[in-house]
Amino acid sequence: EVPELSAGEQVIESRNSGTKEHEFLLLRRAEAGAGTKDFERWIGKGQKGDAPLFFPGGLQTIPPGTSMIQILTLEKGDYLIEDFGNKLEARFSIR
Repeated sequence: EVPELSAGEQVIESRNSGTKEHEFLLLRRAEAGAGTKDFERWIGKGQKGDAPLFFPGGLQTIPPGTSMIQILTLEKGDYLIEDFGNKLEARFSIR
């Protein structure tokens, strides 16, 4: 679940109330509809041209029953949070 966020500096607590470790990656879309596959293609092509996604900051592994606090500066735009190991994804926008 992602609460409503605003542009600017944010203190964000990520909680893992589950029973598995989670490792989340936060990305902001530079191109409408861009996803991690587009980012992988961009890297595979030698990172030529503009990146389809930006990495404003990410999270380390969060063990079950714990949380992590980060201070991030978020811009207006469309974002995704990925947990590749557990195949989880959340999308949200900051307007």
